[in-house]
Amino acid sequence: MRKMRWLFMFSLVFMGLSQQIALAQQEEREEPVIKAEMVKQAEKLIGLEFTDAEIDSMLDGLNRNLRSYQALRKVSLDNSVPPRAAVQSHPQRQKAGDPPEAHPVVEGQRA
Repeated sequence: MRKMRWLFMFSLVFMGLSQQIALAQQEEREEPVIKAEMVKQAEKLIGLEFTDAEIDSMLDGLNRNLRSYQALRKVSLDNSVPPRAAVQSHPQRQKAGDPPEAHPVVEGQRA
């Protein structure tokens, strides 16, 4: 029984690693859309200056983000999907029924 469990876990890890390797190889094969010259033009537009080494180090992340945004734009939402009614900007720290946590700011003192 232990051997079967170990074999199952090993196969899951192997499948996960092989998928990650395949995705990494696919990303390497795709020609970058954002190139160094585009970043240099954007520098002028927004008033920033980067060295060639900084530009080179940001290109992979920029292209990865661009692919993510393109994938998000492929998701079709029609007008029947309502917008989010409320957004919590802080994490939920207490469970229902728990007493509220004390606020770190002492009464009368403001940060």
